[in-house]
Amino acid sequence: MMRVSDGAEHAGWRPVPARPVVLFAVLFFIDRITKHLAGRYLKSGPVSVIPGVFELHYLENTGAAFGMLSRFRWAFVLFAAAVLVLSIMLSLRCERLGKRYMLMELTLVLLGSGAAGNMADRVLYGSVIDFLYVSLIDFPVFNFADICVCCGCGLFILLDLFYYRDSELSLLLKGRPRE
Repeated sequence: MMRVSDGAEHAGWRPVPARPVVLFAVLFFIDRITKHLAGRYLKSGPVSVIPGVFELHYLENTGAAFGMLSRFRWAFVLFAAAVLVLSIMLSLRCERLGKRYMLMELTLVLLGSGAAGNMADRVLYGSVIDFLYVSLIDFPVFNFADICVCCGCGLFILLDLFYYRDSELSLLLKGRPRE
């Protein structure tokens, strides 16, 4: 397994696993670049990708999901920061616990990168840039970070229901393998 390391393993530092770091960086970059492109090309008006089904709309969302609670910007920033820190800590534990926890690591990276993407928008712009619109069902406008968070939540529910036993999830929270 490839690892990112500065050679300080001997001083008690553990090398950072490359897989979750690289995946997080890729997902975060996709979110940032798509929002940049949306801001650059969609402010003049919506673009129909599949007429009557899917469109690109530029929207600055000051609230949470679907624009709710717009007056609580800094609460969202703090919550996103907490999710990000927790997802980083737990994804590093997943790597130490072995291959059985790779799907949980993916789940945590999805949650963390989505939280980081929307948190960056709130800090930089005061709102989250949304641009994906499913007009067929009149679904609220969303972005790539939202997709990451929803996929991470969905995957977590599936893993909790069908893959991990309660004792395995407890092991993840404790962070050390059984003897």
